[in-house]
Amino acid sequence: YSIFYYFLLNKENLSIKFLDPEWSLWFLLSLFFWNLMLLVFSKIKPWKSVSIALLLGLVAGYFDIIGGYLSLSRTLVFFPFFLVGYFLKKEHFYFLKTHIASIIGGIFVVLLLIFITMHPNLNDKWFLGSKPYANFVEVKSLGLFIRALVYMISFCSIAAFFSFIPQKRLFFTKWGKNTLYVYLLHGFFIKFFREGGQADFQYSPSTFLLLFGITFGLTVLLSSRLVKTVVQPVIELRASMLYNVFSRLTKRESY
Repeated sequence: YSIFYYFLLNKENLSIKFLDPEWSLWFLLSLFFWNLMLLVFSKIKPWKSVSIALLLGLVAGYFDIIGGYLSLSRTLVFFPFFLVGYFLKKEHFYFLKTHIASIIGGIFVVLLLIFITMHPNLNDKWFLGSKPYANFVEVKSLGLFIRALVYMISFCSIAAFFSFIPQKRLFFTKWGKNTLYVYLLHGFFIKFFREGGQADFQYSPSTFLLLFGITFGLTVLLSSRLVKTVVQPVIELRASMLYNVFSRLTKRESY
């Protein structure tokens, strides 16, 4: 991304910020910290562990120093989702596969879409979890209740999403295995259109359909086996890959 910005934005020097991640790369830094935090939180009873994680996410918004640096804000705010996912087992999803769960999930999604449509000026940055309460409200105590509401909406939305997932394999099932590539690589395309000045157009139903089609095609492309084969050594530098490289080097030296 640093090299990409250097050429796209015509910057004078190349800047690499490991501790202040650019764009979507916050996820990798947060993921590192989440796995470290599991060393402690996994030893506590699930309901207590998740309660503490939620409390940390709510309290973090009161401190202005907790922001994008080290991806600290998002690490604390989104850790409850990571932790719940860690504790969940296969049997916990059985209810979400029932007919009644699909109906409830569908009703929730429809009501949520209606609410968003009726309130187009809502500040969606609350869902990013990247900034303290002072950036959104003058009364910080109000921020805690808003973030608690965001938590509730987010968890309900995730549950509704899982209630729609089919139980059998379909043509798009294989794409789901490569979502990491879609997430980390899509930013190059978004940034190109944003910073390159190609995003200056009027929004309309036709442009919405066009963007939807492009987004769908881009998702299919970035989750393909071809893209995974090309970028896997860069994105997923696994220990096995390092071992193979080391083995080849040592074999050459022995010759």
